[in-house]
Amino acid sequence: TCCMVFVVGRKINERGGEILMKKLIIALLTGFAGMAFCAARPNIIVVFTDDHGYADLGALKIREDVKTPNIDAMAGDGVICSSGYVTAPQCAPSRAGLMSGRYQQKFNFDHNLEGPLPLNEVTIAERLKKVGYKTGMVGKWHLEVHAASLRWAIENKVPTFVSKRGRKLAKINFEMMEKFFPQHQGFDEFYKGEHDSYWANYGMDGKNLKPDGQWVKPGGYRLDIQSDAALAFIERNKKDPFFLYLGYYAPHTPLEATEKYLSRF
Repeated sequence: TCCMVFVVGRKINERGGEILMKKLIIALLTGFAGMAFCAARPNIIVVFTDDHGYADLGALKIREDVKTPNIDAMAGDGVICSSGYVTAPQCAPSRAGLMSGRYQQKFNFDHNLEGPLPLNEVTIAERLKKVGYKTGMVGKWHLEVHAASLRWAIENKVPTFVSKRGRKLAKINFEMMEKFFPQHQGFDEFYKGEHDSYWANYGMDGKNLKPDGQWVKPGGYRLDIQSDAALAFIERNKKDPFFLYLGYYAPHTPLEATEKYLSRF
């Protein structure tokens, strides 16, 4: 079975501008063409790192003290695309552009305080489902409606209030947020979360949870949780062509690590 892995992340150039290696649609098309000798539908994994510095990858050979052997191995066996530019220098709109393949300004998602990703935008997952892929999402989503989504709140007649800090916010409840979770954007399976609480429809043991999702608290270090959830998805779907979007909530703050990782330095 063939598998293509795209590692993308926001990076900082010499002048401090944020750049994103995320011309994913073009990359997918190029990858499919270049792997014609493989299965008709190779597995696809997109690993999306959050606030990852340009110098913070060993494969780019900028800092000798940065050790990223696994990503470096993928780069060595693949292609480094160094001329892709971000559609937005912030997290949420960048994700919206990545998922939709469109400039996020076209659907009023200009910055982090807007959103959500509209349900009528066709995502990568929805396109791949049409050609027989099993689709999965793990980690940080950040494309749902939230308290700062005032444009959406006004359009949908959601009440607002002024916080103790004098900030105008919308009264968003979970039911409103859940309508824009991954399962409504083309993802069959999901383990959505950032720290220690995850909205999931399968468990680390590979068993099914509630089809529409439920809250789970697996415990442990956030990066290990997200890696284990990704491995569980792969194990569950290894017999079928699959697309996995793995959105690590790192190295975005909070800056933290377990002794296992700290002891390397």
